[in-house]
Order: sequence, then C-alpha cells, then structure tokens
Amino acid sequence: MKISVRLVLMVVGISWLILHEGWGPLSQGWQMGLFLIGILTLGVPHGAADLLVEMRNRQAVAFPLLSFLARYLARLALFAGVLFFFPTLGLGIFILIAAFHFGETDLSALDAQGFTGKLAILLHGLSILGIILLGHGDALKPYLALAGSGRMELSAAMGWLHAYGFWAMIFICLAAFMAMAVHCIRHPVEWNKAGRQWALFYLPMAIILWRLPLLEGFTFYFISWHSVLSLDCIVGYLCRSGAFSRRKVIAQIGIFSAIAFLGILAVGLAGFMFASSTTMAWYVFMGLAVLTAPHMEVMHHMYHRLRSSTPSPAGGLVRG
Repeated sequence: MKISVRLVLMVVGISWLILHEGWGPLSQGWQMGLFLIGILTLGVPHGAADLLVEMRNRQAVAFPLLSFLARYLARLALFAGVLFFFPTLGLGIFILIAAFHFGETDLSALDAQGFTGKLAILLHGLSILGIILLGHGDALKPYLALAGSGRMELSAAMGWLHAYGFWAMIFICLAAFMAMAVHCIRHPVEWNKAGRQWALFYLPMAIILWRLPLLEGFTFYFISWHSVLSLDCIVGYLCRSGAFSRRKVIAQIGIFSAIAFLGILAVGLAGFMFASSTTMAWYVFMGLAVLTAPHMEVMHHMYHRLRSSTPSPAGGLVRG
C-alpha cells in the first residue's frame, strides 16, 4: 500500500480532531450512527474475506473447505463461551489478540520473526488500545459495568481506572516507543522498512485518539484507519496475484458480512441490545471480539507471506 493512503486517512483524523476542538463532541446519536454505519460498511466486511485469504495463504490445489469452516466456527464458539462465562479472562485475551492484530496491520512491513519485532508489534497495538480505553476511563465505566454484572474484579478495575488509568496509558506508550527503538537499533534496516513510517504517524494518531471521545476515537481508528488499510491489503493480496477476481472477492465479502450481521443482530436481540446506546455499542464490541479470534490468525498468516515475499522496502502492498 502506498504511503499516500495513510496520509489521506491521517488528514481525515486531523480534520476530525479540529472539528471536535472547535465545535465540541458529536451528539450521542451522531456518534452511534457513525459507529454503526462504519461497522456495516467497513468494520465487519474487512474480515469477511477470511475464506479467500486462507485459500491464498495455503495455495493448495484441494482446499479443505469443510475443515476450515469447522475450525473457524469452533474458534468463534469457544471464544464466545469464554467471554460469556469468564468475562474478565475473555476481555483480557481479546485485548491481547486485538493489540497484536492492530499492531501487525499498522506495522505490516516490520519483521515479526524475532522477539523484538513481535514485542514492538504487540506494544504498539496495546498503546493504541491504551489510549482509546485508558485515556477515557470515565466513558469506559458503563461498558465495564455491563461486562461485570456485579463481578468484584471488574468493579475494582473501575476504581483502578480512575486512579491510575492515565499513567498506565503513558507507561504503555513509552514502552511501545522503547520497543520500536530497540528493534530498529538491533536491526537497522527495519528503520527504513517500518520504523520511519511509524515515527511519522504515531504521535498524530496518539493525539487524535486521546482527544476524541471514546466512541469517536474507536470509530476513527477501527473504521477509518484499521479497516481501510486491511481491506486495501486484502484486496491487493487476493487480486494482484490473479488468484481471485475482484468480483469474487466482493461477492465473498458481501455474503459473509451478511451472515456476521445476522449473527450479531440475533444475539443482540436476545440480550436486549437496543435497551440503550451503551448496550448497543457493547453488543457490537462483543460481536467484533468474537469475530476477531479466528480472523486474527488468518490475517497473521497473510502478513507473514507478504513480508516474506516482498524483497524491496519501496514496493508492494506491505510497505504501506
């Protein structure tokens, strides 16, 4: 992906921040509307091509379709069960999975084979989530209350957020900076491949996510940034090689997006999803969490293949 795509997305984020600072936050209705529209148009669809991506990953003549679908659905069901019966554990696992997935997308050109590369990717993703979540502790409390259902550990977490959330956010961001610095010092070629671009975008992104309200910040990062970058990379990965036509990719995304929407809607209706805007957003978050578990593995294999097959820092999707 060309760097201009990220520049355009960053301009969108900076413009959003300027509007926020000048006129204040959007109303709850507008925040929820943008969030849901983004989920429908980009959020869920960016993970709906996993079947085609895995077929491209394996490059097998006889792809084990039933086996793939069975394992994919089993991971969905397993993680949904963990979130339902052990919400604290489930949320912790989801944060780690999502952090690595976000980091791997943002730092898609970074060599993630060694320990320092994996650490830089993980801490980058954790810092992004830390800014969105820890930087908005008061706004996060209603969601934790929904997750906790009276559980003492999550009630304690809300008190901890109030006392230490800001400093925990600063610590994670500094840790991400140190991890990237160590990795680029140990592997100087990584500075030109990924470190310089990270340095260009990280601080503006951090300011945008910190200053925007919780839901607006998540919408900008997950919808405008992560989903667009992922979709561009996925379409290129599937189509530039000639493995699949764009029509087939679009059709696949449409079918699996519809299935995911229906699943989230069915679960949400059963759980009084529409009781309030907070519960609606929470059920959508949980739906995304369940979908992330198998999606992250498929995307990890894709990024690995892209890194290993792109010899020049100047070219290819993975350099964007």
